[in-house]
Amino acid sequence: MSDKKKSDSKKLSATGETENAANVEQINDKFPVLNDLKILRQLRRRGVKFVLIGGTAAKLHGLNVPETVDVDIAPEMSASNLERLAAFFEAEDARLITAEENGTWFPRWPVENWMQYSTLHLVTPNGLLDVVFRPAGTQNGYSDLAPQSETIALEGETVRIISVEQWVSLKEAAKRPKDLDHLRQHFGN
Repeated sequence: MSDKKKSDSKKLSATGETENAANVEQINDKFPVLNDLKILRQLRRRGVKFVLIGGTAAKLHGLNVPETVDVDIAPEMSASNLERLAAFFEAEDARLITAEENGTWFPRWPVENWMQYSTLHLVTPNGLLDVVFRPAGTQNGYSDLAPQSETIALEGETVRIISVEQWVSLKEAAKRPKDLDHLRQHFGN
């Protein structure tokens, strides 16, 4: 990845003309506009260990995929890291995405209450955040992804991000229609 891509904050936005602009607009009408840099910065400042996955990771790699509406992370699963993640939830007033306009508050402690789920779909003041404990194609989430991931600098913050090969592997494992579409776009088929 070039230095330009590593520090280019324009790669991290949910604005502009894209193939899924209507979807982005619809999400932005209901939830706060995505400020992925702010979400990542707050996670790092709280000391949360994670690997960035999903659309934001794809954009940082310069992949030709639709604009994303959220940040997806796979957190490290140690008790101390989950406590830091709970503190992030509290500080950022993260809420579960529900039919309620601003989401639904949930207890941050004990962490066992929420870490039992495969994914938390959250709304924060800085946009949507998906916390994916075990992404499709992994057995142990973070610990499977971290060894082959890359570390990049984003406006002074160091962020661990999946490699392009890992992104492809996760998309293939998920097999959702949108993931298969993203792969077709990436490979030009």
